[in-house]
Amino acid sequence: MTIHTSGIRTAHRTVRDPRLFEIAFGTFLLGFLFLCDILSTEYILFLGGHELNQFMAFFVADPVLHGMVKFFVLCFIALAAICCNRAVTGSGSYLLVLVIFLYSGVLFFNLRMIVQMMLFGSAG
Repeated sequence: MTIHTSGIRTAHRTVRDPRLFEIAFGTFLLGFLFLCDILSTEYILFLGGHELNQFMAFFVADPVLHGMVKFFVLCFIALAAICCNRAVTGSGSYLLVLVIFLYSGVLFFNLRMIVQMMLFGSAG
C-alpha cells in the first residue's frame, strides 16, 4: 500500500506472471487470425462456396454470430493459457503457439480456396 500526500491509500498491483506479455501478444495474434478467418470465410461464401465444417455452418451463416463465437473461443483460450501458466510456468504460452500454428493452417486453407475459386470458379 502506498500513502499519497492526500492520505488516500492505493494498492499497487504487481504482475506475478513473467510471461503475461507472451500471452497478451499471442491472444492478440490469435484474435487477428480469427478476424482474418471470418473475413476470408465470408468472402468464400460470397464467391459461392460453402462451410466445410458442419458444426460451424450454422454460425457462419450470420457474420455477427460468427464473430461472437470466435470472440468467446478467443476468451476461453486466453483464460486457459493464463490458468496453464499458473500451473506450469510457460505452458500457457506453448498452448497459444500451438493454437496459432493450427489456426494458421486453417487460414492458409481459406486463402487457397479463395485463389482456387477466383482462378477456376469452383470450390472443388
